[in-house]
Amino acid sequence: MGYKLETNKANLEKHYIRWCETGDIGEAQLDPNYQKMRAFFVETYSKLKSEGKTTYQLDLPLALAFYDFLNKQPDFAPIYESDYDFWKYIAVYVIPDIVADRHGKTNKPYFYASADKIYPFALYWYIHLSWQGSLEETEKILSGFSTDEILQLVGRPGKLGVSLELFRKMMKRFAGIPKEKWTYGANGSKQTIVRLILIKNTGKLAVLRPEVYPGGIDGYLDMLFADYQ
Repeated sequence: MGYKLETNKANLEKHYIRWCETGDIGEAQLDPNYQKMRAFFVETYSKLKSEGKTTYQLDLPLALAFYDFLNKQPDFAPIYESDYDFWKYIAVYVIPDIVADRHGKTNKPYFYASADKIYPFALYWYIHLSWQGSLEETEKILSGFSTDEILQLVGRPGKLGVSLELFRKMMKRFAGIPKEKWTYGANGSKQTIVRLILIKNTGKLAVLRPEVYPGGIDGYLDMLFADYQ
């Protein structure tokens, strides 16, 4: 059985408002796949909170666990990965209480109003774009990042779509740079190299194809990182 979607924006907003007013998720009305997903989120999120985890120290293990959980479900398929109606449904119908606890009840972008910020979407794609072949290796390269890097990475895929190889190699390179070199600029103008390189990459992708750049993707990344080593 596939996953139910909500393609009608008015219905989505109506359900969101109803939940905000009543706090009633209506778990019994969820399809079995979503009931299982909600049980996973409640258990995992509650465990992390009980351990005192907050912000990125909560987001990273939750994202890793969610990525692993979802890819083990028999009805989950790649077609859902880029379907925002799928992620909005999860945020609004399945785990609105968790989204609210993490980002605030009235922070609509994390529910449905901003595609890149939808909480379950950002969690899944942060791991998908950073994947290093196993949960352990992926966690290893992501341990030094922050919630800001989640939004920076997920929000800058490029106009020609996503090259998983490019982003995965890029994330590994970030992790290999000493943390003391991560910040550029002075005083109020300080920015992380993650943001700077992702912005540079977005601009370059408008005119270049990494796969055919001299040296291929590795050569393209050498060019991107040249000023930040």
